[in-house]
Amino acid sequence: MICNLFLKNKPFWSGSVNLLDGKIEEVHSYLEAQAADFHHSLYFSQQQIEKMSNGECAFFGSTIVERLRVYGEMK
Repeated sequence: MICNLFLKNKPFWSGSVNLLDGKIEEVHSYLEAQAADFHHSLYFSQQQIEKMSNGECAFFGSTIVERLRVYGEMK
C-alpha cells in the first residue's frame, strides 16, 4: 500500500520516531522499503537501527499514521 504522506515535502511510507521527544528522525518511501524486501534493517541508517534496538526510537509505518488521522487523534 503506497500512502501519500509527506514530511518536509518528502513522501514517506515508514519512519523512526524518538520516544523521548516525539520527533520523527528518519523517513523512507515505499519504494525504498520494497527494494529492501521490507526489512527495515536494510534501509534505515545504522544510527537509527541502534536507537530502535535500544528503545530510544521506534519504527512506525504509514498505516498507523493514516489510522490516527481517520480517528482524529492526529492534527
